[in-house]
Amino acid sequence: MQSSEEVQRKLMYHSLLPSLEAPEITEEARQLYLEQCGGTDLSLAALRGDQELVEVLLASGASDSPDFSGVTALYHAAMRGFAEIVRSLAAARSDLEARCSDGSTALIQAAYVASQTEGPRRAACAVVVSVLRELGADLAPKDSWGKTADYYCRGVPELEIAIKSEVLVTCPYQDCHRVYRVRRADYRCRVVRCGCVIFRGREYQLPKHGSRADVRQWLQESWGWDGWPGEVLGCGRPFRFPEESGLGSFLTWSEELTGAEHPSAVDADGDYSIATSNL
Repeated sequence: MQSSEEVQRKLMYHSLLPSLEAPEITEEARQLYLEQCGGTDLSLAALRGDQELVEVLLASGASDSPDFSGVTALYHAAMRGFAEIVRSLAAARSDLEARCSDGSTALIQAAYVASQTEGPRRAACAVVVSVLRELGADLAPKDSWGKTADYYCRGVPELEIAIKSEVLVTCPYQDCHRVYRVRRADYRCRVVRCGCVIFRGREYQLPKHGSRADVRQWLQESWGWDGWPGEVLGCGRPFRFPEESGLGSFLTWSEELTGAEHPSAVDADGDYSIATSNL
């Protein structure tokens, strides 16, 4: 059972939150947070979405220490939907599984907030769920109510996808617009081909962005299964994943590309016909 002092401190903390999230924070609010709540400037920067300050503090050696209720900077960033700050903190070895006083982790909290909100906040927290799963955040922990992150994602399509480490990708070509799933663990290239291969009932993403002959050769040499590549879906043309896809960091075959070029510019010698039977 919590002591009266702990209860008072928690009430003070929650009453302080609006001023901490305000466009301009007062020095008085900052000091209250640091001195009475056990917070840090790193947590405060994460809570406010100040990416630049987070990077500066991490570069100067700041560590992600929890406040009096166990809330870390990573937890703050997750519940506010700041995916890139989550990445920065994770790269600096913030604890993905740190639990606050109600037993929730950053993943649980991001899923909970997304499930309770709509619009941009839900979308931002859904991306955080995707990022945390990509980084290896555990699905097993339960909060004080016995609920997992997976529980809070149920019934919300974008969260159900995010929690499975998948996102839906739509081909940008108007004569295609096929929608398919991409597994983060399988893809690390910003430029891809539209579509997938159905083999033995499972979807496999089309690799790289070479010509159709290159793709066919890669498939045969990489897998070598009888009957491969099976049924092919999608138009096979290359495009770039959008920045807001939630798929995270990418390696790209063409670092000079800015994303403004026509998709075919990444593969001038490729076959851009709709037909896929010759793959």
